[in-house]
Amino acid sequence: MPISTQTTDLNVSRSVERRWEAGRLGGVWGWVWAALVVGSLVVAFFSWRDLWRRGKALFGEANACTEKLSAPWARLEQATAAAKTNTPTGPNIFEDLATHRERVATLGDKKRERRVARWERRMEAAQEWSLTAWLADRQAAQREPSA
Repeated sequence: MPISTQTTDLNVSRSVERRWEAGRLGGVWGWVWAALVVGSLVVAFFSWRDLWRRGKALFGEANACTEKLSAPWARLEQATAAAKTNTPTGPNIFEDLATHRERVATLGDKKRERRVARWERRMEAAQEWSLTAWLADRQAAQREPSA
C-alpha cells in the first residue's frame, strides 16, 4: 500500500503544480487582455474627441455659410417681391387695343436699344483684338525705353 499512497501523493502534487502553472499562465493572459481593453478604450477616447472636434468645426462652418447666404437670400426675396408688383408684360384679353400696341412698341424700342448696345460692345471687343490694334500696341511697347 505504501507504493499506491506515494503514487497518489505524487499525482496530487503534479496536478497542483499544473493548476498553479495554468493560473500563472492565465494571469499573463489576463494582463494581456487588460492591456488590450485599456488600449482600445484609449483609442476610442481619442477617436471620439477627434470626431467631436470635427463635428464642432462642421457646425461652425455651416453657421458661417448660413450667415453668408442670408444676404443674397434677402436680396432674392426683395427682387421676387418687386417682380410681383410690376405690371404684367404679356398680352391680356381685356386690355384696350391701343394700350396693347403702345406697350408692344415700347418693348420693341427697348429690344432695339439692347441690340445696338450689344453690337457696339462686340465691335469694341473686335477692334481691341484686331491685328491693327495688336500691331499698334507692339510698336508702342518697342518705342518705350527698356528699364
